[in-house]
Amino acid sequence: MDQDVREGRGRRGIADFCDLDTVLGGAEGLYSDASSGGGAVKVTRGRTTAVDGVPALARKAEEGKDRYTLYVATEGEPYPLRLDSASPDDLGTLTFSDFDVPVPAQAHTGDVVDLDALGG
Repeated sequence: MDQDVREGRGRRGIADFCDLDTVLGGAEGLYSDASSGGGAVKVTRGRTTAVDGVPALARKAEEGKDRYTLYVATEGEPYPLRLDSASPDDLGTLTFSDFDVPVPAQAHTGDVVDLDALGG
């Protein structure tokens, strides 16, 4: 078993993944038409399109070999709708939806594994 899991550290990673600000990390520049400030990150405005039927604008970022495209809603609140990564070490797509919709949470009543109690 992975030591991080045995020591309960995996829980923080899951919580971070569920936080939109953490997932988007340094993507703030993808929202702005301002120049990337001469730094190593090149941000450009892409084409308008639709993501799951929602009108969106593509914002593209390049940093070294890393390539990202963030699709931002152009109607209503400018929510991020999708983040595509074409980076060699982080290839994939994240789709975001149901903003401001409450998530009902209930404690599981079945078998529960206490990661801290697993020890080693």
